[in-house]
Parts: sequence; structure tokens; C-alpha cells
Amino acid sequence: MMFRIALAGILFSHCLAAQELQDDFTVRAMLEPVKEATVSSELSARIAVIHVRNGDAFSKGDKLLGFDCSIYQAGQDEAAADLGIARAQFENKRKLQQLDSAGELEVHIAQLEMQRMQAKLDSAKLLVERCQIVAPFDGRVVDVLVNEHESIELGTKLLWLLEDTKLDVNLVLPSRWLVWLDEGSEFTLQVDETGKKYSGHVVRLGARVDAVSQSIRVTGELTGIHKELMAGMSGTVSFNRESQSE
Repeated sequence: MMFRIALAGILFSHCLAAQELQDDFTVRAMLEPVKEATVSSELSARIAVIHVRNGDAFSKGDKLLGFDCSIYQAGQDEAAADLGIARAQFENKRKLQQLDSAGELEVHIAQLEMQRMQAKLDSAKLLVERCQIVAPFDGRVVDVLVNEHESIELGTKLLWLLEDTKLDVNLVLPSRWLVWLDEGSEFTLQVDETGKKYSGHVVRLGARVDAVSQSIRVTGELTGIHKELMAGMSGTVSFNRESQSE
């Protein structure tokens, strides 16, 4: 699925670069999310619950998916008990040292063992924390890639997320436009899917010019918030050449 999306993006970019750009300074554009992520599992476990479905909105910190982590919780409890034993042994060695019944080396070894058990507990706690997948930002679910009750392995892709509160306008423009184009250059975007026009401006120019197509990637943003717009929508951007600074 991700391969098809990447391929579609490449083909779209090539189409933009290859199209015949008109003298009225218009070009095709696509809306893309500012933030997008495919969340993968950081442990091997059985999926206990999935809190979201395709298209659902979420806020940063919301629980999205939970694993059955009984075995990891048991490991944390065991590590906590081992730390308690190591701490008691260390305290006992210190008291014996005060009575000249234990040497400095014995006390030091007991202290190191206590530190080792603390590290073991910290590692176990980290695994338990990973049993809950929480939202890294405000956004929406593009796709849920797994099902409840499935047992998955480390690195399995779980959720495809994007932030839809702000969208980039991605353009591929002829490099000769750099004579007048700059950050802040204003444009109008007419979106095919809504039929509406939106004002925007250039926020970032690409790092290099493609020598073959003599084009450059440019990123713009729209003025205001438009809840009807979605990532993947496309349209036509028009620049008013006369309004751009020479």
C-alpha cells in the first residue's frame, strides 16, 4: 500500500514537471499533510484493543491501540522484587561493614548488584509503557493496518496517521520563475474536489533545481483554516505575475 502511494507521488511529480506550463503562470498542485507517520510496534505481543478506526480524529496523547502485556507486566513485577532483594542485601552488607564483619569489596559488589537490578527494572518499565500506542500529534487515522487479537512481531506496522489541521501546497515550478518567485509570493489555488478558490503564499523553495526538467520544488501554505480540505486533493495554482516583486 505504501509503495503504491509513493509511486503515485513520484508519477504525480513527474507529470507536474513534464506538463506544458502556460504563460498565465498556472501550474498543478497537490495538498499534503505537514506531519504524517506510520506507527510500528516496539515489541512482540497480542493486540488487545484498537481504539480507533479509519478516518477517526484524535488528539495528541490519546490512546490509539493497546497490547495484552501480561507477560511484560509480570516481568516488571519480578524486576521490582529482585531490586528489593538487592537493596536489602546491600543495606545488610553496609551494616556488617560497620561491625567489621564485611569488607569494602563485598559492599561495593552488593551496591553494583543493586544498580544492575535497578537497570533491569527500568528496562521492564519501558516495555510496559510501550504496551499502549498513543497519538504523537493531533490528527486523523488514514488506515488501521492490523486487527484485534492478532499476535504481531517487533516492527510490525500498526497505524497510518496524519495531521490534517494544516496542509502544505506542493508545487513543481519551472526554474526560470526564480527570476521573480520568492518566499512570500502570493497565489490562488482552485481545488478540483471543492471547486473553491483559496489564497496562499510560498513558504519554502526547494534546495536545488532539477537540471533535466529545469524545475524546482516549492512549498506553499493557504491563508486561514479550511476544514473541507483534505490531504491528497489537487488543483490549479495561479500566480499574478504583476503583483510579484521584481
